[in-house]
Amino acid sequence: MNEIKSLTSQISAQDWDKLEQKAQKLQVKPETLASLILSRNLPKKSINLIPEKALKGLKKLRQNQPQIDAVEIISLSRQELEQRGIF
Repeated sequence: MNEIKSLTSQISAQDWDKLEQKAQKLQVKPETLASLILSRNLPKKSINLIPEKALKGLKKLRQNQPQIDAVEIISLSRQELEQRGIF
């Protein structure tokens, strides 16, 4: 669950008036609107994935892995299922 923290901020009277007007249109308190604005404008967790780097990383992971023949694995699995009478 998210912990709630308190924040005190000072804004100009002009900005407060704008905030109050917008809050009134949305039928929320100005403080609630300010919290929503702040929350929506904070950076979200994101992964900056660069395809070339990702591919290099995957190649590095595969270096020490045995070669796998997917077609052979599927064929063997199918044969096993047929022997069991499942397929």
